[in-house]
Amino acid sequence: NLLLLETAVGAIGAKANRTSINVVGKGATLPTGYTPKGNSVTGPKGSVYGNTGKVDASGNTIYSNNGGYYTFENGVKTKVQSPNSDSQIRQNYEKGKEFEQSVYDKLKQDPKLKTPVREVTIETNEGTKVRVDIMAKDRDGSIRCIECKSSQTAPLTKNQKTGFPELKEGGGTVVGKGRPGFESGTKIPPTEVEIVRPNAKDN
Repeated sequence: NLLLLETAVGAIGAKANRTSINVVGKGATLPTGYTPKGNSVTGPKGSVYGNTGKVDASGNTIYSNNGGYYTFENGVKTKVQSPNSDSQIRQNYEKGKEFEQSVYDKLKQDPKLKTPVREVTIETNEGTKVRVDIMAKDRDGSIRCIECKSSQTAPLTKNQKTGFPELKEGGGTVVGKGRPGFESGTKIPPTEVEIVRPNAKDN
């Protein structure tokens, strides 16, 4: 009986330890410089890690930042695979293209704009390459650069975060194949990229 009792106690202790470990994982002790803010985490340089609403096999919340996915456990930030399935990623891509097409169709009907074109790659004067979803010229020849984001939370890519401010400050040059009106080698003056998102009620 004593042996059975010891075995039972050992089993209970092991179970308790597993629970404790799991709770620690879910607690997500943040690395130095990282602070919680609502459901998100703010990094030491102000970068926001959004809660994806999903967890890894250990129960750690998965956060997204600039196209990457991360967990925080025991003071360590770890990069992990996307929690989204291939089908979900494909759906997000198609949703983005559909929204881009709808914006493009509206711009084509604007009499103030010359024929808009899609997907033009620009290299800024600082050397960063960015692809702009839609470009057009107005009656005065001024250039419009438009980036379409299909949701209120869809982030800019790493290159966009760097390249768009550079394009605004110093302009750039069209590279690659270009498009009619924006052929390869075309100089783009300092131009602010307009970020277009759907209305919140439509998103």
